[in-house]
Amino acid sequence: PLGHDVFCNGKISDANAKLVCDYLAEFAQVLKEYDVGHCKALATAAVREADNTEFFISRVKQASGIELDLLEPSEEGRLIFLSTSQLLRDFDPFWKSNALIYTIGTGASQVSVLEKGVLLNIETIRMGTLRLLEELEGPVSAQRLVETIDPFVSNMVSAVMAKSDVDLRGAVLVGVGSSVRTLAKIVLNQKKLHNFCVIDKERFERVSQA
Repeated sequence: PLGHDVFCNGKISDANAKLVCDYLAEFAQVLKEYDVGHCKALATAAVREADNTEFFISRVKQASGIELDLLEPSEEGRLIFLSTSQLLRDFDPFWKSNALIYTIGTGASQVSVLEKGVLLNIETIRMGTLRLLEELEGPVSAQRLVETIDPFVSNMVSAVMAKSDVDLRGAVLVGVGSSVRTLAKIVLNQKKLHNFCVIDKERFERVSQA
């Protein structure tokens, strides 16, 4: 619920701050029971963009003893790149072709440009699934959703390609995030996915146009 708070009202509400504090206090107790010596807790876009970020972090520390670090977009992109590279270590197209890693979050999305497995640059876009729905202000038809998203995606792709010195035509597109996993389940008609799955362009386009 933090994303809903911040993207709608600009700050984390008292009720949801208390909810997070309660969860992390319980988690801190578990860490203590297991005698964990070190814990690193990271907060992403929702906390990063809140008007009351510092107050929220202080409140979490007081309630649980856990100190939240803000994960900057560039570092978030780097960690996603490292984990994705490990996951796709045996997937040759990722290493032999140019690629894009597209991470879809609730409040922000990231596009990372790779040249044969080498990370060149990371672009962060202040648009995610929850922020988009909030801006649309209520349920919308599939047609209106497409009409809203298409120009945004076109502008984003144009901006990324303009800043890249590599040829991204025919690049491998790697999607990351819960929305991507949900889409993959729909396309493949599976309830559960393995570490990663491959969907060819034709099949993806058939589903997206249905």
